[in-house]
Amino acid sequence: MGYTLQAIVLDGRPGAQQLFADIPVQMCHFHQKQIVSRYLTCNHKLAAGIQLRGLTTTLCDTNADDFTSSLGGSGIHNSNCSSGKEP
Repeated sequence: MGYTLQAIVLDGRPGAQQLFADIPVQMCHFHQKQIVSRYLTCNHKLAAGIQLRGLTTTLCDTNADDFTSSLGGSGIHNSNCSSGKEP
């Protein structure tokens, strides 16, 4: 076809990633957030849940360096669930 794949963004299905073993693969931010949200509540009681929810809200608006530095505890904020219900 004449196309050269330089990178692939997937929805998180492991089988598809194995097909492209020689090409850089990234999971899309939407699916990253959805996977984390499955395990969190909207009304966090523990600091870890608050911080993890805060980190997931920054996925689409940050670069790798800023995201990695926020893992140390700075720049993390609490966010209300947009759906208003348990994920």
